[in-house]
Amino acid sequence: MNSTEICFPEPSDRNGTWWPKAPIGQSVTLEQKVLCSIEPGLIPYRKCLGDRIYGGVWESVEKDSKQCLPPANPETKTLDAIHKNSSRMQIDEIEGALKGINDVIRNYTEKMEPMDIYFVSGAIENFRETLLNNGTNNAAVIGNKSTSYYCGLSDVLSHMMNVERSVMNGSQSLYNATNRLLDSTESIINQLSTAESVRGADRNCLDDRRGNDSEEQGTMLLRKPRFVLLVADPDEANVTGMALIRTNTTEDHDFDSYDVRLLTMDDSEEDTLAIENLEIASFIPRTLLNKMKQLRPNNTNPDVPFRVVISVYFNDRFFQESLGENSRGTNGKIVSVTVPGYGSELPERLPVFVREVDPARNSSCEFWKFLRNDGDDTSRWSPIGCESSGKWNNVNLCKCSHMTSFSRIFLDAVGADTLKTQHPNAELILDTITLVGCLLSLFGVVGIFITAIVFPRWNDLFNTKILLNLSFAVAIELIVFMFMGYFKRPDDDMWCAVQGASIHYTILVTFMWMLVIAHLQFMQFVKVLGKLRPTHCVLKATIVSWGLPLAPVGFFFFQNNDLYLPKKNYTSDICFPHDQAQFYGLLIPIALILTVNLACFLLIMYHVSRAPDNLTRSTNKNMALLQLRLLVLLFFQLGLSWMFGMMITENAHLVWSYLFCFTAPYQGLMLFVNFILLQPSTRRLWSKKIAEVVTQNYDRFALKKSTSSSQPPMWL
Repeated sequence: MNSTEICFPEPSDRNGTWWPKAPIGQSVTLEQKVLCSIEPGLIPYRKCLGDRIYGGVWESVEKDSKQCLPPANPETKTLDAIHKNSSRMQIDEIEGALKGINDVIRNYTEKMEPMDIYFVSGAIENFRETLLNNGTNNAAVIGNKSTSYYCGLSDVLSHMMNVERSVMNGSQSLYNATNRLLDSTESIINQLSTAESVRGADRNCLDDRRGNDSEEQGTMLLRKPRFVLLVADPDEANVTGMALIRTNTTEDHDFDSYDVRLLTMDDSEEDTLAIENLEIASFIPRTLLNKMKQLRPNNTNPDVPFRVVISVYFNDRFFQESLGENSRGTNGKIVSVTVPGYGSELPERLPVFVREVDPARNSSCEFWKFLRNDGDDTSRWSPIGCESSGKWNNVNLCKCSHMTSFSRIFLDAVGADTLKTQHPNAELILDTITLVGCLLSLFGVVGIFITAIVFPRWNDLFNTKILLNLSFAVAIELIVFMFMGYFKRPDDDMWCAVQGASIHYTILVTFMWMLVIAHLQFMQFVKVLGKLRPTHCVLKATIVSWGLPLAPVGFFFFQNNDLYLPKKNYTSDICFPHDQAQFYGLLIPIALILTVNLACFLLIMYHVSRAPDNLTRSTNKNMALLQLRLLVLLFFQLGLSWMFGMMITENAHLVWSYLFCFTAPYQGLMLFVNFILLQPSTRRLWSKKIAEVVTQNYDRFALKKSTSSSQPPMWL
């Protein structure tokens, strides 16, 4: 008999371990006495499938039977120990546990894995159950520890926003971890805000210089590098919101470069929108506040003190969607507005002010629709109840009819982050395939240049000059992509922009030479009559291929070199073109060149496949082999393997990823094989050269041997 609510506990095939009960649609982890991972960064997990009609059914346990791996990092063991002990902790032990978590993650965020996020979220969730005593206030027991709880939770949130986005996405997809962590911390903070009076500067986080900047009675302000929290009593302080204002318009690494301005219920939307360098803000206007107080006796618990709790998140690490093919990202900071004890629906719209990181993106005002169990209907951004009501200096005024977290949201294609999340082993395999291909291609390109150095007369050939230009461009591109992940972001933004523009230029040059080769091959195989090659063809091709890419690169670099800096709200430090520079200056030119090259490829193969009917069987077989060789050569020479890469960008399918990694990095190797190893003229050159070297060495050895044998023996 199945339950319509949960999957029942079930023993694992590992001795002494159990799968705990789980709500339908939620994943749970194996209850282990000794920490064990099935893959690097992952612990055994299992999802409760089914529905409320047929009941809950566990998914297959193939993950359970995988080899058990010990955790690689001691930090993981520490977080696991805190998580296991958290369910048995007393209230006076939570302060030390929060400090222990922060001591671990403070310098560990760049190495954290999905299971680390799970351990932290599970511990905080257990702290919530203990602190709130199954939902009751428990203020008398909490006592004077509330300051340390505020500060400890704020530190956790701030540190975790330094974790890689792909890791947070993976922890959410597998363990529902970011959802649980966000829910638990906000629940604790909201409950603490109503536990006792708000006493202004008494809420400093010890000696933290980012403590309470406000001496305003009835407010409590906590500032961390990537998290800001305001708790206000509007009856005492008249404060119902806050605004974050940038003091440094060139750098945006954390909230240290921001000022906080408290907003009152009597502030106007127009004045707030006009604040210079405003980044994000929200407040409850007096009219809305009065209506909320009138409706409050009928809306949940009237005995809870009226508090306004506003949190600002530096990025969207805790707001991870699981939408499969497409994901959405924030185009600005995130602000959360709540009134503990009051429902989420509002009698009139709440104003939210958000500066867009990239004004050119098509983004919309949306709220975070939170679902605790995150089953089939996942937590996600939703535009329902939100509308855009104006814009001033790239700051949007959004108005929403409910209280939760808000931001500007844009649709983005899933790339490497989703691949890493959905296929944890695929990333390492694809990286290995790509690295091997790049090394072999570099070997091939080096072989081509050695041939050019050893045989100077070979360089005089027209085809050789074109080949050397393409090989040089391919070599630079290969080196860039092999080591791009190891390039540290320069401290100087201008140098980073130059680095990104150089990568942009190199890619375009490579594709321009592919386009030149497509044109020449088309003239050779399709247009077989007339003038097949213009005068000074190599000179013209060199000027066009090396010169034309300077136009789009120079345009975007001098118009806005920030387009070559790492994207804000993302952890990647790679200096690479993005947004308009990526779309208009890179993807569109590549797509156009690939379209022309594909058309030339199809026309060439059509013409060479039209063999005469009177060929003998052996001749027909030889012709088929030549056609196959030409097909492979043109496929790599014209860069058609990059079409697989374009499909990855659009669909994020694993098959396209493997096809791309098995073909694109091997371009240099295929050039070497076709133009050096399989070309009769170069084979003859190398055969003759090798024979000369062997003969010379043999003659030298024979001469040395005869000389030594003609000398009289030496006796001691």
